[in-house]
Amino acid sequence: MMDDNPRSRRYILITAVIMLAVLLAVSTVRSARNSEAVFPATSATELSIIAGKTSVFVSTSNGNDIKARLSHADDLFVTHDGNRITIETGSMGILGIELPAEAIASLSVSTSSGDVDLSSVRAGSISISTSSGSMIITSLESDSLKAESASGSITLTETEAGITELSSASGSITAISTSGGISASTSSGNIYIVPDEESSVRALSASGNISIHSARGAVRWQTASGDARIFGLEMPSSGGTDNASIAVTTESGDISISA
Repeated sequence: MMDDNPRSRRYILITAVIMLAVLLAVSTVRSARNSEAVFPATSATELSIIAGKTSVFVSTSNGNDIKARLSHADDLFVTHDGNRITIETGSMGILGIELPAEAIASLSVSTSSGDVDLSSVRAGSISISTSSGSMIITSLESDSLKAESASGSITLTETEAGITELSSASGSITAISTSGGISASTSSGNIYIVPDEESSVRALSASGNISIHSARGAVRWQTASGDARIFGLEMPSSGGTDNASIAVTTESGDISISA
C-alpha cells in the first residue's frame, strides 16, 4: 500500500535525486580517469605498456611528465609502483603516449594485434613485441632495442642503439640508417638492411630473401632457401675497424656479392 504521507514522499524523492547525482558524478570521474593519465617521470622511470588489440603511438614532448590518452575506448588502467609505471588496456582503441625529451630507464610495449609506432623516443632499453601487429620505429636512441613479432612487419629508420635485435616469423624486416650492432632473423619474411657507417650486421632467414646495402662493418648472414645479396660492399685492404668480414651460409639459395 502506497504511503500518502507528503513528508515520506518528499524524503524518497530527495534520496532518489541524491543517488542519481552520485551515480553521474562517479560515471564522469571514471570516464576521465580511464581515458587519460598524467604522471611525472625521471631518468629512473620504467614504463610498461600492455595494449592487446589497441594500436600504440609513442612520441616525445616538452616537459617532465608521461601523458597517456586512450581514444575510442575508456578502459585505461595505470599502476604506479615506485619507478615502475604500467599502463594496460584491452580495447580496440588508439593509445597515445607522450614521453619527456630526457631519456627514461626503460620502455616495453606489448600488443596482440595492435600496431606500434615509436617516434623520437629515448630510453636506456626498449623492448617491443606483437603477435600480428606491425611496428614502425623512427629516430630512436637507446642502449639496446629488441623488437619481435609473429607475423607483423618491422620497419626501422634512423635509429641509434648499441645493440638491435629484430625477429619476425613471417613478417618482413626493414632497417634503414641504423647504427650499432644489428641482428635480424625471420622464418619466411624478407630482410632488407641499410646500416650506418661501420655497423655490424647479422641476418638469418629460413626461406626469405636477404639484402644488405652499403655495408662497411662486419657482415654475417645465413639463409636456407632464400637469396642473399650484398650491394655496395667496401673491402679495404687492412686496418682497424674499416675491415669488413663476411661469412655466408646457404642450403639452396643464391648468393650475390657486388661492390
